[in-house]
Amino acid sequence: MPRKHNRLTPGEVEWAVKDRKSCDINDGDGLYLCISDTGNAVWKFRFKMARRKESRRMGLGAYPAVSLADARAKASHARRLKNDGIDPIEQRRKEREQNLTPLIKHKTFRAAALQFIGKNRSRWNNPKSPQQWRNSLETYAFPKIGSMSVQNLSTEWLALVLQPIWYKKHPTARRVRGRIEAIINYAVKMGWHHGDNPARLRGDLQRILGIRPKTYVLKHNPTLLYREIPTFIHDLRARHALSARALEFLVLTARRTSEVIGSKWSEFNLKDGVWTVPGSRTLEGKTLRVPLSKPALTLLRELPSKRNQFVFPGRTHGHLSNMAMLELLKRMRRSDITVHGFRSTFRAWAHEATKTDNRVIEMSLSHNIAREEGTAHSKNDLLRKRKPLMSAWGRYCG
Repeated sequence: MPRKHNRLTPGEVEWAVKDRKSCDINDGDGLYLCISDTGNAVWKFRFKMARRKESRRMGLGAYPAVSLADARAKASHARRLKNDGIDPIEQRRKEREQNLTPLIKHKTFRAAALQFIGKNRSRWNNPKSPQQWRNSLETYAFPKIGSMSVQNLSTEWLALVLQPIWYKKHPTARRVRGRIEAIINYAVKMGWHHGDNPARLRGDLQRILGIRPKTYVLKHNPTLLYREIPTFIHDLRARHALSARALEFLVLTARRTSEVIGSKWSEFNLKDGVWTVPGSRTLEGKTLRVPLSKPALTLLRELPSKRNQFVFPGRTHGHLSNMAMLELLKRMRRSDITVHGFRSTFRAWAHEATKTDNRVIEMSLSHNIAREEGTAHSKNDLLRKRKPLMSAWGRYCG
């Protein structure tokens, strides 16, 4: 009778990997070696738990780092757990969390913050950003929570940091809170913090601090009426300066100045019409996918040079100055409006001239990305619904 397990020999495994043909070879009792057409081979244990219809696959390691004998031993251990009614994948996850516990207990918020700043130093376009982050944390956060385990941070501790400056220095308090939130998000990814992020301005923290102190007046940016946009774009296209193309692209995408001037060609998928802005350059600290309309794609394709990594390069080095578009507006004798105000123009048009759901409009402006679970690449970024809105905006702009 044919063997039901231990069907393979070490020589057969080696030959199959060298052959570089995509296949799964069966050793029996749920143990397989899955080989890709590039020759990469990974051991998998296939099993099905009682009361579950679908089967599961558990990775056991890559060959040859994990030999045939090692893979059989791992599969045998997983099989025993399964026969005892224990899901081997869940059991492995629990064991890994237990092993991480000593690291979690000793990772201070200060250490996590400095590691986050160091990791993002090369991604930030403004060379002053790392020092600005560190200065604000040294002043307001580290004295109170710097030596605490990042795992033990709670809403109450963060309120202790923010309450003294929430009314007196509200813009600063908002920046500090956002930076703490980004650092704890990083700690979650690194496994140093488990559970919800206590720095999110919602729920308990929002109830303690309030959305905005009464003494804080929100400053609105002078905005162009959306009915004037087609004429403005026509005048803008008559100008040949790179700053004019950058401003036109900003209007068409409804994005912020820093995101546009810092954009790199590597972030664009012109075939699919999507621009992926990394979280290091978004105000929310989360990766953002921006659907591109036909006018926006045409603008990008017609830019004179793509040899520079930046889409809108500066005259000497780096990218276009963050004052370039504002100076352009002055030359156009449009000091009555601001660059940031075009986002409000887009918002007014979307609400008054379309029947688009408010959540889609706000997501197009990334106003509620921070409230969504997961990254912008998740199902919550509403990309499919945002595409027709941005296409209609492109057509309206002319």
